[in-house]
Amino acid sequence: MKTHIILLDNRFSFNRTSNDRLGEQQWQWLNNTLYKHSDSDLTLVLAGIEVIKDNSPNEETFMWPSKKMLYEVVAQNQKSNLFLLTGDVHYANTFFTPCEALTGYQIVEYTSSGLTHSIRNFWSLT
Repeated sequence: MKTHIILLDNRFSFNRTSNDRLGEQQWQWLNNTLYKHSDSDLTLVLAGIEVIKDNSPNEETFMWPSKKMLYEVVAQNQKSNLFLLTGDVHYANTFFTPCEALTGYQIVEYTSSGLTHSIRNFWSLT
């Protein structure tokens, strides 16, 4: 089984005006990388912030322009078995793309965090 791991830098080229998280050069690199490794059985894309989640109270997330671009790059390369591994929110969660039509299949995102925090530390459950 061939596994391909991709590490995204979602902070260096972040454009606050357009809400583009990766910048033109990194989008091109991602597109070329997915194309070059089209024979992988599993592709793990790692990002330092959540990607799929909408309506996040956290400012550090992929806004729609970057999500749309990611979905287009994945669909263009007909890349299946792609999973997102993200973090930086101090709790764990799982998200799914809202519509399989965006990429041709449902992308799953696993958000991880340190073992010393729980969501109860951040929101009152009263």
